[in-house]
Amino acid sequence: MASRSSAGTASPPATEAALRRALADRERLVAELHHRVRTSLQMVPGLLALELAGRTDPATTALLRRMETRVQVMAEVHDQLRSGADPTHVDMQRYLRAVVGIVKRVSGPLARKVRAQVACRGEAWPVGDAMRCGLLVNELASCGCEPAAVPGRVSVTIGRTRAARLRVVVTCHNCPDVTRSRPDHPSGELSRGLAADLGSELAVTTRRGGTTFRVEFDRPAPAAR
Repeated sequence: MASRSSAGTASPPATEAALRRALADRERLVAELHHRVRTSLQMVPGLLALELAGRTDPATTALLRRMETRVQVMAEVHDQLRSGADPTHVDMQRYLRAVVGIVKRVSGPLARKVRAQVACRGEAWPVGDAMRCGLLVNELASCGCEPAAVPGRVSVTIGRTRAARLRVVVTCHNCPDVTRSRPDHPSGELSRGLAADLGSELAVTTRRGGTTFRVEFDRPAPAAR
């Protein structure tokens, strides 16, 4: 009986080695999945660029460019996951900096208006919440980077408050009437819906110097290292 039991039961080192191999195989599969999803999503901006070619209508051009940035923001999540250490959580500092970079890249000459300060080191969010936050930052930061916008700076600040809440603040300088200028403006349904999905509300303040969008999230602060 003792011989049969010892022969049929794997030793602890062998079991641990098998688990490590299974985990490594899983991580490779997840990384490959993120790579394929990102590759598929990256085809969409190319198709939108074909639609943009030769377009002269400002409304149509702005709509297609907004769609282009949204798809790129979604694709960036999978790129971050593929290159990160954790295949289930997104490094928010890297990701949100990349989102601002996407806004600037798509904005072309207007990109010089965007100034960003992203200070959320150590923040790691689940995929769905990270993507919603990225889309929200994209919507807000893009509002002052359109040809129809009043010339001025776009300031993006992301970090922790003294109360340990994660705060996203976007200010469109010299745009006092921006919340009423277009029905599809970021203060509309999409951004409010994204903020609500993250358990927050979009606060909009309009003054002579510009319009400020503020969203705060009750998220546990990352553990100190």
